[in-house]
Amino acid sequence: MPLIDYDRIFIKPFDGNPKNAKYATVDIGAGTNGVVTVSYSELGVAGNDYTVEVVAGVGNNVELSAVLTGTDLVVTLGTDGAGALSASKNTALLIAGKIDLLDKFTSTASGTGVTAFTEAIAEVELDGGQLATPIATPCYIKSGTTVYVAEKPVTENTIDGWYSATLTLV
Repeated sequence: MPLIDYDRIFIKPFDGNPKNAKYATVDIGAGTNGVVTVSYSELGVAGNDYTVEVVAGVGNNVELSAVLTGTDLVVTLGTDGAGALSASKNTALLIAGKIDLLDKFTSTASGTGVTAFTEAIAEVELDGGQLATPIATPCYIKSGTTVYVAEKPVTENTIDGWYSATLTLV
């Protein structure tokens, strides 16, 4: 099959990220200075598959940690020398810092972040992540004097805002 020289015109409707694409997020903790907002670092629905759970460390002098296994992010709260949860090891700010060290996640603590997590939190799902809403974009391909135009504005969307269209000979 011979190669065809063609000019393709496709106008991307925006620069950068799609305007209404969203990150999947969840809030854990409580209070003005004790909420950690956990976000999946990529726009779209993939982050909706992840969960966050906060568990109490077991044993003496357990360090605060955050580990991602598959789609489960588990924060283990730190303990003191007697095995009790340590307020100084488990502030919202410190928890957010541990989560930020993981690939795929960002997090922020509310207010000053000084409020400590004092108990386990059952597994919660990240949600709200979405792709951009499909929009009509002009598209045509010109090969010599033959012009193909988009038959329908959009048939599929992708995370970076490009869309596929079915072309028809004019």
